[in-house]
Amino acid sequence: MPAETSIKQVSRTWAITWGLLAYACYFAVLAATAMPDGLATKYGQISVLSNDETLREMFGMSDAGAYVLGGREIAETGWIQSYGLVPLWPPGFFVFGALAHRLAGVDGPVALAVVLMTLAVWAGVFVLLFFYAWQVLNPVIAALLPVAILALPFMRQYMLGQGMFYSESLSAALWAIAFLLLMFGTWRRPVFFGVLAGLAWTAAAYTRAQVEVVLQMTTAIVVLAWLTWWFIRRYNLARSFEGSQFPQRANCWHPGVLLQFKTLWVALALFQVLTLPYPAYNYVFHNRFSWSFIDYYYRYLWTPPEDYQPIAAFIRDGGGPIGCAVEPETCRRLQEQRRTSGEKSIPELSYQSLTMRAMLKHPVAWVRYRLSYLPEYWFSSPSPQMAVGHDYVSGTVLAIFVLIALALLAVVPLGFGTVVLGTNWLALAAGTAAVFMFIHYEVRYLYYFQFAMVLMALVGIVQWRRYRIARQQG
Repeated sequence: MPAETSIKQVSRTWAITWGLLAYACYFAVLAATAMPDGLATKYGQISVLSNDETLREMFGMSDAGAYVLGGREIAETGWIQSYGLVPLWPPGFFVFGALAHRLAGVDGPVALAVVLMTLAVWAGVFVLLFFYAWQVLNPVIAALLPVAILALPFMRQYMLGQGMFYSESLSAALWAIAFLLLMFGTWRRPVFFGVLAGLAWTAAAYTRAQVEVVLQMTTAIVVLAWLTWWFIRRYNLARSFEGSQFPQRANCWHPGVLLQFKTLWVALALFQVLTLPYPAYNYVFHNRFSWSFIDYYYRYLWTPPEDYQPIAAFIRDGGGPIGCAVEPETCRRLQEQRRTSGEKSIPELSYQSLTMRAMLKHPVAWVRYRLSYLPEYWFSSPSPQMAVGHDYVSGTVLAIFVLIALALLAVVPLGFGTVVLGTNWLALAAGTAAVFMFIHYEVRYLYYFQFAMVLMALVGIVQWRRYRIARQQG
């Protein structure tokens, strides 16, 4: 069964015409979802016609306020001038904000520029999903599949709301574009789609540090998967499973497997090359070969709950003081030293080394403490930070999507996109877990993972349908 068995053949003119029409329709749907009454935020209602000054007054020195400030500084001076914005965050979303300032003008409707540019990227996600599903599904179902994503409350209330002023919305859309391009590479032209996916991956990583962590995990998992695949082929291990379902489910000789690895290698190689300049820049100017700097943050892990300032309550309530929970004696000693000798008596790197030691010494307790906060935040109503109320229906639906994506990996053979699906599923799970081992919970931090799992479940269903058609065609 060749990888291209069930591809529909259409002319380039047809594809461009219908692609533009679909893009316009999806953009209109997204705009109607995002902008009917302005954007609701925890700071109040924001008009989409708000200018730079209004946005900065509204968001203050929250993450969103910092992004608006950094975007204005780049637009006016060519780079960020305020201390601490970079390298705390990668520069991609600041550059995005600068483009919005340039398009709208500093005193113009910057909010509208941010919204329209973000929706333009999301419309691209929807078009790619439509064309991918259209290959094997009824055209009407394929057209409605992307719109179904909007049924998720967090998509409507956050990702297409105030999330457009944070980095979650744009980075998730860019990652989705990369993932869908990789899936197109499982059909044909792996180098071409791999290059495009690598560019989208790079843009997503420069937009949000969490994505960079996931993509480094993706690199490691793809290397391990390729070595395993090579080892099985080299020693004909699959032949020992003759008579079982293994050769059918994990057919290492299917041409689609090599096609997927080619696409992944091209995308990851380009991603690794294009993401080298920024840590190199940090090494030259900040003496650290790092993607983002969170040295200051480790102090929160060793701060007792009663010592948290009100402005950092969301860190405390999201499981921030994990060091104090795992090693209370060490926490009390540090607390006493800070009270007698001052905050600066303990270097930030000391908190980091204490954290690493505690994680290695008490791994079970560390993981148990972190997992204890997951249900509260997973089943929260849409929120930018702290868990608010409970939405058990949406949380359960999202959990089902995670299981569907996992189950399809066991049902669809390797040659039909399972390598791309599997490596990305594992990378998302491992990368998200790695982030929460260090960072406190915020509801918005889970949205990237939840959206990605929904997308992978939908793509997995398309892949399963593709496999069924291929079997029927022989």
